[in-house]
Amino acid sequence: MLTLPQFRQKLFGLVDSVAAGTVVLDLSELEFIGASSIEVILSARNAAGARGRDLCVDGLHGVSARVFEIFGLDSLVYRSK
Repeated sequence: MLTLPQFRQKLFGLVDSVAAGTVVLDLSELEFIGASSIEVILSARNAAGARGRDLCVDGLHGVSARVFEIFGLDSLVYRSK
């Protein structure tokens, strides 16, 4: 919770500056993710979409993967093409 504003700022900065069509957020070192962080990721995904880009997550495991599953956010999970 203490780093949420920094996370938001860095993620939105990345979405604004990257020229790639897809931004992949590596969460492989994450042990837990809360609803506030998921809200930031969803907002960043919307911002990326407004710029013609996609944002997805990769590396989910354990509790974090379960949280994404519970929230029905399978569409955010990176699938290589």
